[in-house]
Amino acid sequence: MWGFKRGDVPRYSSVTRNNYIGIGPGAGSHLPDEFVINTFDLDSWINRMREEHMAIALQMPFTVEMSNWWWLYWRFYDTRIPLNYFNSYFGKETRKARHLLRFIELIGFAVQNEEYLELTEQGTFWLHLIQNHFALSYINTLWTQARLVPWPKTIVI
Repeated sequence: MWGFKRGDVPRYSSVTRNNYIGIGPGAGSHLPDEFVINTFDLDSWINRMREEHMAIALQMPFTVEMSNWWWLYWRFYDTRIPLNYFNSYFGKETRKARHLLRFIELIGFAVQNEEYLELTEQGTFWLHLIQNHFALSYINTLWTQARLVPWPKTIVI
């Protein structure tokens, strides 16, 4: 399950959070300095949990710069980038990201107001298409290998 909500409560999902913990087989967790994925194999997950150990099959350390780009990637997915948060989040590393945002705005993929840089309909279409090409390829490779081997040593993407 990606996320859920009922009624008028604020939405809650991994897209709206900087850090989150995934529970269950195949679940991912974004922690402050790494991204981890639990084993996909149900029996392996159950056995590991019975032993009172984490069922983490793969770990990828995150540098501060990687975390910043991860955050920006999900803001594109969300179709809006809160500018005040962007400024504080990227800090000294803003130059490349600012160039990217300016380019996206110049080609008509986004418009800026006082609070957000928001994707236009055209920008949403093309950026999600690009994201799907790369992200789905990445996820497909990762999940295919992780489903074949409960405790893979590495997965090359």
